Amino acid sequence: MNSDTKLVFQLLEKNASSERPTNITCDTSDILQQSGLSIANFNKAISELNELNIINITPGNNIVADIELLRID
Repeated sequence: MNSDTKLVFQLLEKNASSERPTNITCDTSDILQQSGLSIANFNKAISELNELNIINITPGNNIVADIELLRID
């Protein structure tokens, strides 16, 4: 996992609901802004997390619409 992917994962954990830790409570674009990454690098990080079965994604227009954490380390 590269540093961009780790950063995105940490932001996903930070934005997870306390009641349902797998539920991301903010808009994906907010996480993108918090990360400071380009859309391309953000999407690469999201794809890597998805390939590692850490998250489940629902694609949207040009960006991931919904993210569910499958595993919290």
